[in-house]
Amino acid sequence: MSKEKQRPYAAGNARGAKKTCDTGAVISLWKVYAFSGTVFQGGNRSGSLGTLTLKRPDKRVKRMRSHSAYMKIALQEAWKAYESGEIPVGALIVSDDGLMLARAHNESIGRNDPTAHAEVIALRQAAETVGNYRLTHTSMYVTVEPCIMCAGALIHARVKEVIFGAFDPKWGALQSLYHLGHDERLNHRLHVISGVLEADCIDLMKRFFRERRKGEEKQGILDSE
Repeated sequence: MSKEKQRPYAAGNARGAKKTCDTGAVISLWKVYAFSGTVFQGGNRSGSLGTLTLKRPDKRVKRMRSHSAYMKIALQEAWKAYESGEIPVGALIVSDDGLMLARAHNESIGRNDPTAHAEVIALRQAAETVGNYRLTHTSMYVTVEPCIMCAGALIHARVKEVIFGAFDPKWGALQSLYHLGHDERLNHRLHVISGVLEADCIDLMKRFFRERRKGEEKQGILDSE
């Protein structure tokens, strides 16, 4: 059985060096991220937090986790994008000790925001969660290879590792078109793992664009009548 540790939590300090927390950080903790027994708990809407209960997973369970398990969660996010008419890309950020800090999907259309890619939204959520714009010792799982914008954001955030599913021959900035994660001219390197659940990620993208083309063809026929 895993042990529970009581740790004071403070904005800007994930290790709990302080005992106070502002209301914004407290509210952010209401976005509970959980996976296989790892949970952020605590906080209330009045701005009083107290202590943060941190349940750490059993080490044996932790070793059993695979890249595929996390990618399946990213695919769940991608399906949310699909169902809302967005390009189906999903992403999540996990810390080295197994805490899921963020999960997100594409929302560019819904937000009228060209930067609202799954990776960027997840980075913003994770930074808010830990109270730091540097996300060292974290890994991102994303269903499709990040574009130039997202790859740049990952480098700025100092993310340690990026694991993606499908290659993107038109926009991919980590292996397909560019290798920004390994560019020696930049001051940070990304460890990149590709092809995790690649077939599932590709199938979802193909399904989305196939249905969109059918919709466009149908609309073209209606417009010509």
